[in-house]
Amino acid sequence: MKKTYLTLYLAILLLFTSFSIVWSDKANDPFGKLDVVSVVVDQKPGSDKVVAKVSLLNDENITAIVVPLKYGTGKSPISLDSIGFTNTPVDKFALKNPNIDAKTQRVLIALISTISAADIYLSKGNNEIARLYFTLKKGSGEGSVTLDTTLFPPSNVLQLVKAQDKVAQSIYPGFDNTKGKISFLK
Repeated sequence: MKKTYLTLYLAILLLFTSFSIVWSDKANDPFGKLDVVSVVVDQKPGSDKVVAKVSLLNDENITAIVVPLKYGTGKSPISLDSIGFTNTPVDKFALKNPNIDAKTQRVLIALISTISAADIYLSKGNNEIARLYFTLKKGSGEGSVTLDTTLFPPSNVLQLVKAQDKVAQSIYPGFDNTKGKISFLK
């Protein structure tokens, strides 16, 4: 009898957890136009090096950014070597935490503008926020992967934070990966 209740409890918990994850993944911007995170790949023909630029089009000042991305299936012939923030508007942010999970081919880009002062933020506009540097494995055959947003465990989803009057408010931006395709080398 106890096992039945435990199973029912776990099923209900899983249902509510799944609902909250799916709900939080919906694009929602209560402060104006929908903000959009986009990925644009720069790939030279025949080169094993690829750069992907991650940008944010926003219409309010942003104090924190979370961008979880997947760049393969876990077995794709591609590796993410590094993430760069130099000469981007987020270069002066207090926290820039790129977390690369090579095994699952996911990356979490977490950015926080400042811990104490309120004058550092990402201004309105179309801002490049990171560059991802990839290396392709040669001789892997034809194929491709498109950079996409994902859930990065335990609960990181594509999200922005606007701080106004000492209150943090979440924004769930849209995502554009129409120029996020990486083709593998033959």
